Amino acid sequence: MDTALNISGDISPYTVSEKDELKQRLYIALSAKKGGFIYDRELGSDIFSVDISEPDCINKIEAFARKALSDISNAEVIGVVAESNSICIGVETDSGIYDITINNA
Repeated sequence: MDTALNISGDISPYTVSEKDELKQRLYIALSAKKGGFIYDRELGSDIFSVDISEPDCINKIEAFARKALSDISNAEVIGVVAESNSICIGVETDSGIYDITINNA
């Protein structure tokens, strides 16, 4: 379990469910640009380097996503949809299937 801050009102901490914590970890691992976090240069992905107009962009995104999620146990990329302004990555874990959408900016 993890905690977060309630930003509507008194800014008090509250407990986040394991599923919400996992979804947050998946989102951060996929959406952070690799090397951009000063405290952990390995955190993140190179997904943003992929030109989604290339014919093999889905394969490249899947490979980068698998690498970004390699430290999260039992997280498996099961699908990718790339559009002009966003990328949706399906991830299966022991606790369920998550669709993680990141902006393609």
